Amino acid sequence: MAKVLTPRENTSFVGHAAAEAQWLEAYTSKRFHHAWLITGPKGVGKATLAYRIARYLLNSKEAPEPQGFDMFGAAPAKPSLGVSPTHPIVARVTQGSHGDLFVLDTSPTEEDENKSEIVVDDVRKLHQFLGMTPAESEWRVVVVDSADQMNHNASNALLKLLEEPPAQSVIIMVSHTPGRLLPTIRSRCVNLRLNPLSESEITEVLKAHHATDSKEVSFAAAVSSGSPGLALTLAEAGALEMYGKLVNTLSTLPKLDKTAVIALADALSVRDESQWELAQYLVRYFIARVVNAKTVKENVPEWVMGEGALLSRLASTTQLDSWLELWEKSGRMLADVDRINMGKKHTAIALLEAFREAAA
Repeated sequence: MAKVLTPRENTSFVGHAAAEAQWLEAYTSKRFHHAWLITGPKGVGKATLAYRIARYLLNSKEAPEPQGFDMFGAAPAKPSLGVSPTHPIVARVTQGSHGDLFVLDTSPTEEDENKSEIVVDDVRKLHQFLGMTPAESEWRVVVVDSADQMNHNASNALLKLLEEPPAQSVIIMVSHTPGRLLPTIRSRCVNLRLNPLSESEITEVLKAHHATDSKEVSFAAAVSSGSPGLALTLAEAGALEMYGKLVNTLSTLPKLDKTAVIALADALSVRDESQWELAQYLVRYFIARVVNAKTVKENVPEWVMGEGALLSRLASTTQLDSWLELWEKSGRMLADVDRINMGKKHTAIALLEAFREAAA
């Protein structure tokens, strides 16, 4: 599979034509707003859209404005924010070298290599940036990725900018959990909501990244909850193989082989943070599969050998409440890894033991 592009690099955009059209309609009307809040599930394409808008604005002197029907009644081409991947603006946005673009995020800095939040000093630099007139284009563009990572002081400092926006400036914020933002920030932005993609759209994204294993593609598309970002992570990391190891270890429930548990815990608790996030997702996905097998009672695709028989057995011999409790318990246990710095391997073993208790 081809390298997964970051939102800064990615010029491909699938499944959100309505949101793109909504933004373009506002841009070409008298209702164009200075602040936009792009919301939706994590990995659905919010940051990709933010940078897509940024490239369009920074290139607006060249970009043709969307046209209406011509004099013969022919429909115009569908409006798009897209630019060619080879256009110089793409490289400049990727490299962060455009003078009219400012990005607020948690990228490592010389002062803080392990930066985890956007602080007030970052927003002060933004104030300075917006105090200048556009240097190369018609707009000063700000991308905040993500607004959820601003601390309280940074949020208040940004609010002042939203209340008194400089001329020819656009602030584009990304938020996975907009309900946690200051209500006054939300009220000063136009909300652009991105919904989960369909399985066919997810498959299109995966094939665009040259994913060739048809079963891996189908698995990633089906279990990613409409998130292309998650689907790409699943496909790139070989999630189907890891899921197979999980199912194989759980196949003896309510008994568990101690050696197999330790081996799986080692595989699930690797140091790579993205692999650990993937492991968490697959564990929770299996719990959801059991709940679904008990409640929906219809045939579901078997992703790995023996999964169907295991789900059928657990559905017929265990209590629904046990699996609903495990769903809640697993969420708390996984949250504790970050909250109180619980060891990943210890947590993985405890999770597998919790599976045994649910199946008893």
